[in-house]
Amino acid sequence: MIRKVSILFILSLLSACGRVDFNEAVMLEKHGMPAKAAGTYEVFAKKNPKDLKAPQALFNAARIYSHTFYLCHKSKPLYERLVRDYPDFPFLSQAKKNIFMCPDYYPLGASYKWVYGDSQTGGKNMRQSVRLISSNNAAFMIETSFYAGRKFVQKILNIYSFSDSEIIRKEKDFSTIVLKYPIVKNKKWGLENKKISYEIADIGLEVKVKAGVFLNCVKVKEREKNSASWVYVYYAPWVGKILTTVAGQGFENRVEELISYEK
Repeated sequence: MIRKVSILFILSLLSACGRVDFNEAVMLEKHGMPAKAAGTYEVFAKKNPKDLKAPQALFNAARIYSHTFYLCHKSKPLYERLVRDYPDFPFLSQAKKNIFMCPDYYPLGASYKWVYGDSQTGGKNMRQSVRLISSNNAAFMIETSFYAGRKFVQKILNIYSFSDSEIIRKEKDFSTIVLKYPIVKNKKWGLENKKISYEIADIGLEVKVKAGVFLNCVKVKEREKNSASWVYVYYAPWVGKILTTVAGQGFENRVEELISYEK
């Protein structure tokens, strides 16, 4: 308690002296004051545009506005300024993506590790470990390791990219649009050579899986032409895929869900 009071006292002194410091914003964010942190990052970048930390401050402010408060109208101008004024920023591809895709239901540029498992046993029978292993401004390489129980089965590499308003997965002989922005209920798209159709079946859902409860989720329907059943994939903002089900007329059964994830 004493330590928290002393930190707040130091921050108040800095503000009173008219100083706006990058580390001040870091401390505010660390101690559970994201709104103040975002404002401090933003002011710091505005007052110190040539400082080496200015692009990171813009990115941090935009990230807080979008990830924490879903204030995409406040994050977009900051991302645009970052892209325009700091072309060498290492997370530029993520900034470009977040201009158009907010909230982000497919966070390719994030240093996440996702663990999925079968819904029936909570991952004891089947498990997948998914992680980003490399990226550039054009493509993201995702590694998926499959396990049966504790036994390693195989490893698969997939290349993802985003173009305009689409998340694209590149496979051997074709590419698949797995998600299409803006996120609007009943939006449809398709894959002609495989005769697969996609549709945003629902939005704004609350979904509970092993990894926790997620709000404002999107439900995407994937169906092969003339098939009596189909697949639903649920996505959570800033986390990505959290649940896969198999459905048909009058039923929907859980198949795979997010067990855990970490940055």
